[in-house]
Parts: sequence; structure tokens; C-alpha cells
Amino acid sequence: MAGIPDGGEHHVIAAVHHLVKALEATKILSDDNVMRTLADLDTHLSKMIRLNEAEAENIREIETRLMSAQHTIMSLHSNHSRIWDSTCVIVLEYLQAVAEVQRLAETLQNMPLQRSSRSKELFDQAHSILQMAMARLQEELIHILVQNKQRFAHECVSLLSCEQNPIYEEESVVPNEDELFENASQRESSSIETEEYVMDLIHPDVIPHIKSIADVMFASGYDQEFCQAFCGFWRGTFAEYLTILDVKQFSIEDVLQMEWKYLNSRIRMWRHAIKSIISIYLASAKRLFNQVLGEHGHISSACLIEASKAPILCLLNFGQAVSIGPHKPEWLYCLLDMYEVLAALVPDVDALFPEEIGSLVRVEFYELLRRLGDSATVIFKELGNHVASCSSTTPFPNGGIHPLTKYVINYIMCFAEYGDTLNLLLQAPDTVNSDVGQNAVATHLQSLTLILEANLHEKSNLYKESPLRHIFLMNNIHYMVQKIWGLKNCPLLWR
Repeated sequence: MAGIPDGGEHHVIAAVHHLVKALEATKILSDDNVMRTLADLDTHLSKMIRLNEAEAENIREIETRLMSAQHTIMSLHSNHSRIWDSTCVIVLEYLQAVAEVQRLAETLQNMPLQRSSRSKELFDQAHSILQMAMARLQEELIHILVQNKQRFAHECVSLLSCEQNPIYEEESVVPNEDELFENASQRESSSIETEEYVMDLIHPDVIPHIKSIADVMFASGYDQEFCQAFCGFWRGTFAEYLTILDVKQFSIEDVLQMEWKYLNSRIRMWRHAIKSIISIYLASAKRLFNQVLGEHGHISSACLIEASKAPILCLLNFGQAVSIGPHKPEWLYCLLDMYEVLAALVPDVDALFPEEIGSLVRVEFYELLRRLGDSATVIFKELGNHVASCSSTTPFPNGGIHPLTKYVINYIMCFAEYGDTLNLLLQAPDTVNSDVGQNAVATHLQSLTLILEANLHEKSNLYKESPLRHIFLMNNIHYMVQKIWGLKNCPLLWR
């Protein structure tokens, strides 16, 4: 009945019904078939009238309930600057009113809207009320998060792990006659591990409040709006954590142009930061996100990835820049330290960034792990060539211990701490379980000492006096043997 004004359809049906009654009462139409048709039409029209009356009554009831819920919502908006700062009774009243509007909107949406423009008007009104309530809920959510965010627990990830803690005496000096080598980096104390620790990122008491907001917004079809607000807050918070940890954004060019001492300090900060962010803060965030969104399937993981992706990629980008830097010997320990940190974080990364939704971060993480390992392997294998190329034109005074000997031995002493990692990196795929694969470091170090001995013999020939040649070789070889056999892991390196 297109074109009939609102409410007119009911009057038309009533008029037709009266007409049918009048026709049934007349004696002009005596044909049985006609009378049966009129009787059926009478019954049908009676049902339509009753249905229309029931629908009108239903609409009136919906309108009354909608107006009541709207009044409650508007009153609470006006009387409370922050509803969740009020009593539990007020919060419950608000949530019930919003849930009522959501139920009425669903009811109106399922009604045949073409029968009554009033039902469509009420649906639009309910939708507007929901929009207003959802905007307020977003504000309430951010307010709760801001007011209850826990202080950055810097003490649980002590900066002691960033301090330079050399475990060897400072004997890594540069051969005076050759500038190919710079100071060998001292082995940092990698035994300091960030303990497995999950902290409360927000006060535990407000988690039910956040979950109640999430549940109402998801039920109302505003899940994206909730996730945007929730993820946006934590994205900013993780960026703050990076600032507190003194992590800065550097381009590849910035990293390649850094002075060695400054780069070395930035790498120490990076190691500390990536351990803290992944193993502590993201692990804590995962627990929180699951508490709030765990009932909504993969949404929890997707939100965590969205919130943490930028800071994680910032950390990984710095690592990528370091991994493509020049293959100098002094870079080796930093690369190995970075590799070991990432290798230890593999289980955490797999758990935090699962399946396809976390593939971008996971792929970047594993790519950096591979590059660091490849770069460290290249430098380790090339160390012998650097030693061989270190020539002298004058004899070392008094046949003493040559700086090159101290330099190489200091490297070997450090390799004792990296034995397992280096063996893993040096293993060929077909020698993983063989003795050859397990003794790869020993093979390379034996080769390195032979190269050093050959170089020392060449340097000994610079002495004109034969006794000084022998004294020089005796002093240097004795120093080598004394230092190497004093290592705890000496049998592992030379077996």
C-alpha cells in the first residue's frame, strides 16, 4: 500500500472489513462461492486488524521503554562527569540502560519496517542514542586507563644489564703498526637475564570495569571503536616505555655513521630494551588483553599486535641497521650478544605473535636473527685473514709480548663464552649432529692460533739478534698457552 500515510493502512483495512460485512449481509449476492470468498476475506481482514493493533501496541511499548532508557542515559551523562568514578549502582544503572537500548534496536531492526514508518523512526532514534553512549564509553575507557595505569616498573628490569661489565682484563689493544683493528669489545655479562616477570600494567581492580565496557560495546556492534581506543592507548604507552628505556629512532645511515663507542652503548641499551619490552611488558600486556578480550576469540591477539607493532618494529629496525654494518672484528661481540638476546626471546615472540595475524612481526624478527647470525659468522671466519694481514716493519722492543698476541688471545678468551652460539652458527646443515658440527669453533680457533704463530714468526725475523728472536717467540707463545689453558671452557674449544 505505497502512498498511504502513516496510520492510514489500518483505516483502509477497517473500511474494507466493513464493506465485506455489508456485502455478507446483503441478499443480492446469493452465490455460495462468492459467500465463501467473502467469509474467508472477512476472517483474513479480522486477523490483519488484530495484528495491526498488536503491532501498534508493541510500538508504543518500545517507544516507552526507549524514552525511559534515553532519559536515564542523558541524566547520567549530565549529572556525572565520569560515570565509572561514581558508585557501582550508578555504573550498573548506566550499563543496563545502554543494554536496553541495544535490545530495543535489535527488536526494531527485525521488524518489517515497511509496515510502519514509526518503527523506522524509533530504530533511527535508538541508533543515535547508542552512538552517543558508545562515544561516552570510549571516553570512560580512556579515563579509566589513564587514571589507573601503573608506574613504569623500571626496577624490575634493572639497568645493571646495560652496564658494561668486562670479565677480562683490558688487554685488547690496537697493534701500533696497523689500524685495521680497533679495540676489541669487552664481553658484557650476558649471564644477567631478565627474570620471567609479569606485572600489572593497570590496577587489577579496574579490569572488570574495562571488561564491562568492552562487553557492552561489542554487544552493540561497536567492537572496532573499542579496539581503536584500547589499542591507541597502549600503543602510546609502549612508545613511552621505549622513551624511558632511552630507545631512539635511527635510520640505517645514522647507525652506520655512529662512532664506535656511542654505537656500542646504543647496542647495550637496545639489548636491555628488547628484553624488557618483549619478555616483561608485552607478556604483561598479553595477560591484560586476554582478561579484557579473551571471550572474543582472536580479537585479543589482534589488538595486542596492533598496539605493539610500532615499538617492536622500531627495535627490530635498529637491529637490522647494525646487522648490515661493516664486517669489522670489533663488531663481532655486539652481534653475538644481539643474536643471543633474540634467540632467547624466540618462545616469547612465537607466543605473542601467533599464526597469520602476527606474521609481519614474526617474519621481521626471524629475519633479523638470521642476519645477525650471518654477519657474526662472516666476521668470525674472516678474523684469521685480518690477523694474517697485520704486518710489522720494526721489531717489538725487548722481545716482549706483542699487542697483536694480546689482541687475538683476548678474542679467543671471549669466544669461550660464546662457544655454544658459535658452534650453532658454524654448523653446516649436514653436520648438525656430528662431531664435526659440534667442534666447529675449535677447528676455527686452532686455525686462528696457527695464523697468529705464523705471523709471530714473521715478526721475529725483524730482530737482528738471534737470542731476541727466540725470546720474542718464547714470551708470546708462553703467553698464549698460559691464557688459553686458564680458560674454564678450554677443553670445549680445543677438543
